Amino acid sequence: MSLYHFFNNFKNVLKNDLSMKIMICSSMKFAEDIIKVKEKLELIGHQVSIPIDTEYIIQNPDLPDNLEKDCEHLRSSGIIKKCFNLIAGSDCVLVLNYKKNGIDGYIGTSVIMEIGIAHFLGKNIFLMNPIPHFNKHRWAHEIEAIGHKVIKGDLNQIG
Repeated sequence: MSLYHFFNNFKNVLKNDLSMKIMICSSMKFAEDIIKVKEKLELIGHQVSIPIDTEYIIQNPDLPDNLEKDCEHLRSSGIIKKCFNLIAGSDCVLVLNYKKNGIDGYIGTSVIMEIGIAHFLGKNIFLMNPIPHFNKHRWAHEIEAIGHKVIKGDLNQIG
């Protein structure tokens, strides 16, 4: 075996050993970001799951704001349970918590449920950005209580 092949094989072994199964959790307002982050994580060598309806939401961006239609969509497709199953099959979750509704580090109710499932299942929880203090937003209290790691946009910190 040539030295070139040896190092290439060694690099691939290291890459595979460091590979993780990651479930991205996010407000569907960030559906396009979900796809971009997924692609970046796959380039690093990770296996990535995303919410089942991400592409559908990209094609129907007003759906999350129409609560009646969105509720029917969620019920008929079973997406919430399917996403919980993806979390169960992952090593960790990455929460894309960007600014939304004027809140830096926003985390919505669906993602809070997903974080709860991940915590219950013993998964590592990574947040893309810091969350606000819980004195400002009550939901941040539970996120602080269960623990997480803020990666500040650096996907190489997952692991």
